[in-house]
Amino acid sequence: MSKLIKYPEFSPLPPSTDAADVIENIRNWIEQKREDKLKLYCRPDSSKTGYRFVQEEDFLETKEEIQTILRRKVRIVFTRYAEVKSRAWYPLHFTTRMITVQIHHGGRVHNYKNDNQLRLFLKEDRKRIKAL
Repeated sequence: MSKLIKYPEFSPLPPSTDAADVIENIRNWIEQKREDKLKLYCRPDSSKTGYRFVQEEDFLETKEEIQTILRRKVRIVFTRYAEVKSRAWYPLHFTTRMITVQIHHGGRVHNYKNDNQLRLFLKEDRKRIKAL
């Protein structure tokens, strides 16, 4: 985690469940009218049941913020990648795999790795502006 960047709150991932990624669970939830389970763990599609289990792409989330870092206003793009562990007959489990950070400043983009590289990026940008 960075001491310079304030990370945003992302929408919560569904809680892990003892349900497995099998079509029988979807059918059971439909028959029992378990809309809460369908909403958390399934997405509508064109299959026979009308639903499919969630996939990692369903939880991809991007947020943009303007922050001041080292007295410079920068635009930061945060992207959350989730991991969905789901195999037939194993419980569904959801975790955040990684959060990528891109800093946009002065027409350039920096892919955040650590605070030292971010400081160098902003310092180089200042030198470049002075040279102009």
